[in-house]
Amino acid sequence: MKITFIPILLLSGLLVASCSTTPQERIDANLPAFQKLAPQEQSLVLAGQISLGMTPEAVKLAWGDPDSISRGNLDGIPSERWIYQKGGSGFSFGVGGGVGHYHNGSSMIGTGIGTTFPISTIPPNTSYVLFSKGKVTAWEGSGH
Repeated sequence: MKITFIPILLLSGLLVASCSTTPQERIDANLPAFQKLAPQEQSLVLAGQISLGMTPEAVKLAWGDPDSISRGNLDGIPSERWIYQKGGSGFSFGVGGGVGHYHNGSSMIGTGIGTTFPISTIPPNTSYVLFSKGKVTAWEGSGH
């Protein structure tokens, strides 16, 4: 049982590690950038929020890296639109275990793995951040 259970635990850890990070984890990984922010921006970043005038570095600390970036011009000014997507149709993986005890004194231990696939398509929750001249000028959505 140990031989088959260890790879399952390793795979589970790898899947969890690939999930998105929290604002605190991003701050811990880039503390000098966080310390350069104004106190009001630090509070927003800790809460995972953004505001007008924030720099791309502050937005990355608050929401993480965007899923994609679109570059263009807005009223003749070079601009970027950062796109964040979460949710929607996808795949999930789970690992479980349990212990049972029968009324006659017998015990048993069980483990299992499972996967799920969507039956229908759920649209992703998409958020956008617009930058002009290196500052947030608008955003839409709740973040990442």
